[in-house]
Amino acid sequence: ESQSASQDVLRLKILPKSRIALQTEPLIFKACREPFDVVINRTRPDEPLGMLVCPDDEPRYLVIDEVTAPSLMDSWNSSHEPSQRIMPKDKIESINGIMGSGEKMLRALPGFGLDTALTFRIIPKD
Repeated sequence: ESQSASQDVLRLKILPKSRIALQTEPLIFKACREPFDVVINRTRPDEPLGMLVCPDDEPRYLVIDEVTAPSLMDSWNSSHEPSQRIMPKDKIESINGIMGSGEKMLRALPGFGLDTALTFRIIPKD
C-alpha cells in the first residue's frame, strides 16, 4: 500500500507545469481584474477603433461585444498584460470623461480623428 501512495506522489510531481498553470490561471486572472483606463491615439486615418459595443444592455455603460483585429483596441490588447486587456462583456464607463449614458458616449466617437486621444474607463466583466 505504501508503494501505491508513493506512485501517486510521483505522478503529481511529473505533471507538466503548463497543465498546472491552466488549472490555476483563471482564478488568478479573475482576482486581478480591476477597473482600468485605456488611452488610444490614432496616427493613421485607416486605423479602425475595433470594438463592437451595445448601448442597450446597460444604459449607463457601453457593453463590449467584441474586439476586432486588426485594430487600435487589438493593438492595445497585444501590448498589455491580461488584467489590462479589453474583453467581451467588459463595460465602458466613460469616454474622455463623458459618462452616465451609453448614447452620450457613442456620440463622442465620430470626432476621433488623427492625433486625437480617447480615454476609456473600463469596468471588467463580473
